[in-house]
Amino acid sequence: MSLARYKVWMLLSLLIVLVLGLFTGGATLGALRDSTGEGKIIFTAGELGIAVENEEIRFTEATGTVSLPIDRLAPGDRGTETFQLRNHKAADLKYEIRGGVANGPIPFTGVDPAQDLRVSYAYSTDQGKTWISITPGTRDIFLAAKEIHYYKINYQIPLSADNRYQQASGALQLVFHAESLQQQAGCFLPPFANNQFALHQGSAVPIKFQLKDVKPHPEGDVRLEITGPAVGGGTVSYTFSRENGTLDRNGNHYQAGFSTRDYPVVTDGVYKAVVYTGSTAVCGKEFAVRQQGNRAN
Repeated sequence: MSLARYKVWMLLSLLIVLVLGLFTGGATLGALRDSTGEGKIIFTAGELGIAVENEEIRFTEATGTVSLPIDRLAPGDRGTETFQLRNHKAADLKYEIRGGVANGPIPFTGVDPAQDLRVSYAYSTDQGKTWISITPGTRDIFLAAKEIHYYKINYQIPLSADNRYQQASGALQLVFHAESLQQQAGCFLPPFANNQFALHQGSAVPIKFQLKDVKPHPEGDVRLEITGPAVGGGTVSYTFSRENGTLDRNGNHYQAGFSTRDYPVVTDGVYKAVVYTGSTAVCGKEFAVRQQGNRAN
């Protein structure tokens, strides 16, 4: 449903103000225009902007909050808002997200579940085919160079809420803290580096990466970790390193062979691949697993 229709049907007061804490000192925040009428958040290591309904909002500080004010919600009202987080830089990023309901009386304070506004947050790395639920405090979300994360915020006020709360006001809130990963440019290489990469069950892919922009490091310090949902529940982590013989090296290029036969994964699961030198994350990428196929793409 469009923002305009929400305004008419739900009297939703729409204003998105972005605050993104960047740990890349001296960042200058700029504004970008959105000609589609949809709210889009554009963020890089040195530039930040958001446009809502073709209106530019400028930022001069590197810290703040994504805030969606809401008011006059009748019992049973619900809605969904979307935006995009885009990395225009040549360096990969990782970020942390926090969420919550801010600055408002009941039903926006979480005091009474029967009255309280219910909110959920999710993002997608594949244009909405697969959604990953997030909660306040989610950390180490990796956004590769030139890639996009798609976000949605779902909210609903219970049918059991009092009508008097139609006069209440509050705000949904997201806070982003992001940092560039050692300015590492093009860490992952094709095919794994391809936009919208997905791995099919029953297939294998060579995960290649290079560390040309990273300071010298001991041989044993480099590793690739892949984590995500385990078959049967819980979380699984696969480690590829020189020490355990699963990571090949040729100069500053590395390669790990990842196969769904050797490393079981869950169909429609989303996995995170992270390259480390010691305890430092150099680059990361998330990818989805699709049903049986004969190749990765």
